[in-house]
Amino acid sequence: MLISQSKKWIDEKQYNKFSDYFSCKNENDILSEFFFLISNLFSSQEMFEESNFYLSISEYLNSKFYFNLSLLVENYYFNNNLDLAIKTLENFNKKEVVYDWYKTKKIGKIISEKENDETSLNYIEKKFKLIKNPSTRELYDKS
Repeated sequence: MLISQSKKWIDEKQYNKFSDYFSCKNENDILSEFFFLISNLFSSQEMFEESNFYLSISEYLNSKFYFNLSLLVENYYFNNNLDLAIKTLENFNKKEVVYDWYKTKKIGKIISEKENDETSLNYIEKKFKLIKNPSTRELYDKS
């Protein structure tokens, strides 16, 4: 997702977005990424509590880079903490459309599990109609 979001920033010549979230010159930002990688390793081994611990350190060191919260959402989702997953998804900003679409799809999936597929589909379709210029990926996901 981050690659897609980055490509969108480049295509739109919004190069400043990169430095808004991360700086290679900032030690905390670099350490944050290191802890995020450790968190990913634990998550891939289904050690979600440990993953969330290292993710919280990462978030503390660079709270601007909220994109890493997508891992927290996944950890909550796989632990069936669906309400916490939704609460965490609320951190994603509509301006970052790739992550906003991820948020819509994930909430739709949670609605499907908590309620039913029809309610989920209605939610996703309602959100999709709000997209002014859907990307190819969004169009593909919707179909």
